[in-house]
Amino acid sequence: MPRISQRKRKPIRRKPRVARKRAHVRVYRATVATFHYDKPTRQLIEYEMHFKIARRGKLRTIRARLAKLGLKHLQSWLRRYAKISIPKGKLKVAFEREAHARKQQTHASVRRFVMHRVKGRWTSKELPAGTMSYVRRRRKKTRARR
Repeated sequence: MPRISQRKRKPIRRKPRVARKRAHVRVYRATVATFHYDKPTRQLIEYEMHFKIARRGKLRTIRARLAKLGLKHLQSWLRRYAKISIPKGKLKVAFEREAHARKQQTHASVRRFVMHRVKGRWTSKELPAGTMSYVRRRRKKTRARR
């Protein structure tokens, strides 16, 4: 019986490496809305914010993060500018269907609206638009001081 070292070994054939496909970049659109009863004017006022961002990744995780950040953004904006405090339970989130995009974005564009009832119809007024940071900022690497 031949020794192990004397046996002829077959060359190992490795499969060629295939680059993993990256997820498509999609445009995500979310609407966060709430209402507030204004006692001095005796009117129901609705606030809406439309968020739009292009991201690559899993649909579920991006939608969840966009909803979480959008709720926080609307709450803080109302507290700062309208002096209204609204609990999270009264905020509603809705999503539109996704579309393809070319590039990712780090900031979501935000369109803000306020709606009033005038003679049984809702009339909207556009407020100043803005942006919302979606990605956390990277810390600058600093050397440790001695």
